[in-house]
Amino acid sequence: MKKKLIGLVIGLFSISIVSASAATELKLATFEPPKAFIASKILAGWAKKVNQCSGTLNVKMYAGGVLGSPPKQYDIVTSGVADISWTVLGYIGGQFPLSSVIELPFLTKSSKAGTTALNTLFNEGFLDKEMAGIKVIGLHSNPGYQIHMKEKKVVRPADFKGMKMRVPSKIAGTILKTLGATGVKVPAPGTSEH
Repeated sequence: MKKKLIGLVIGLFSISIVSASAATELKLATFEPPKAFIASKILAGWAKKVNQCSGTLNVKMYAGGVLGSPPKQYDIVTSGVADISWTVLGYIGGQFPLSSVIELPFLTKSSKAGTTALNTLFNEGFLDKEMAGIKVIGLHSNPGYQIHMKEKKVVRPADFKGMKMRVPSKIAGTILKTLGATGVKVPAPGTSEH
């Protein structure tokens, strides 16, 4: 019988999902580019530790979205394409609404505070319904969203009116729409710096 372990690592909704079978090699997928900090330092470091400590597992990383685009990271595990995935839950679109509370503006002052809050919600059972059937490996939150503009300054809510802005999640899109902006869904790797 094949066991499914799905662990969530939430970085403003990041997800790590594990589907373990009799095979000793586990495919770790992420949309992050191979040289990105998350892929090269955190995920590669975790895989290396697992490989060194377990003796029976070999975690092999597939970075850069080669096994699936950011919104497909959850599905590639549940369908068996990958065994483990790290992604942003907000990219998946509404499947984790209770976890999305951590995205609300002014709720936390740092990623550490957000991570503590998110883990408290999980440990006290508030996320049980949306995490049903999966095994959580870990949860974390990014710092609050930042606004980066090339020319126009945004200092008051009215300054958002009529703007088109990248949104990383449904909740961020709802907030921007309320402020009069139009949200454009583009995963972080799809953005460029000018």
